[in-house]
Amino acid sequence: MELLLISALALHSIAASSPPANGHQLLVQCSDAVRAPAGNLTSPEQVVGGALCIGLVRGVVEINKFYEVAPDDRTLFCSPSGESLAQAIQVIVGFLRAHPERLAQQDTRLILAAFREAYPCKGELPSASG
Repeated sequence: MELLLISALALHSIAASSPPANGHQLLVQCSDAVRAPAGNLTSPEQVVGGALCIGLVRGVVEINKFYEVAPDDRTLFCSPSGESLAQAIQVIVGFLRAHPERLAQQDTRLILAAFREAYPCKGELPSASG
């Protein structure tokens, strides 16, 4: 419980004082999230970074679910049913490693670009644009 409170406070102070994160930070954070289930995180910064990645990715996935059922269907990407959050994070890490030239871009823009490339909707061609 104490670690959770410390992590929450650290997360709040990071979010309040930092400029928008970019792909360099996202790659580190999501790599931490990938390593977390194996217990390979050794610092509070890695735990917080992994949590930030998980939160960002889940937020983008949930927004897309909302758009899927909206009356005007503004679906951003078409992920396969049953995909886990861990699989989605692996997609992002792979995208960031494949596109190092884009790491200066905003983190949420890169998450969306990764999903659009990996999961184009019917009739769309995969694209790394963004």
